[in-house]
Amino acid sequence: MPITFSGQENAQEVITGGTVTISNGRILENAGRAAVSPTAVDSIYFEAEFDWDPGVIYTFGSHERTGFEEDDNPHIN
Repeated sequence: MPITFSGQENAQEVITGGTVTISNGRILENAGRAAVSPTAVDSIYFEAEFDWDPGVIYTFGSHERTGFEEDDNPHIN
């Protein structure tokens, strides 16, 4: 079962001093794959709407680091 999250509507955004609303956040256990190794890692996804671009929803997604050297530097064989 995914962990879900959202933020306060129009929360203060630190970098620009504007506001941002975070929604539809999900953390999915073992749903991602590392860059090189076949290791399963947790993934994260969320949507954000910023006051400087109202009506446009930006999507963000990534995955956890494995800590294995080959995943941090895919040029190592």
